[in-house]
Amino acid sequence: MWLPANKKAMQNVNLPEAVKKVYFDQIEASIPIPYGVNSMVQYRYVVFAIQYAVLQNVNPKEAILQAAEAMNDDMARRRAEYQRFLIEFDRQNAKPEM
Repeated sequence: MWLPANKKAMQNVNLPEAVKKVYFDQIEASIPIPYGVNSMVQYRYVVFAIQYAVLQNVNPKEAILQAAEAMNDDMARRRAEYQRFLIEFDRQNAKPEM
């Protein structure tokens, strides 16, 4: 079952209210890793590589290497973008030294 990401749309899904509450509570409790390249981002780059190879007749090895480079650039950009949050996260979650 696919559930909508939009909260207003989810409120209209024909599910028991208790199930919707669990769904909304989980969304609020979840903390994604914003700087991480997740599977959807990886999939997008793989699809781009396949399209380059098939539709534009680019060498498949070259296409996948370009995709990997673009994904690494994306990761570096995200890391720089979220660096202040990462520093604060590390500070808040540091274990006291004994």
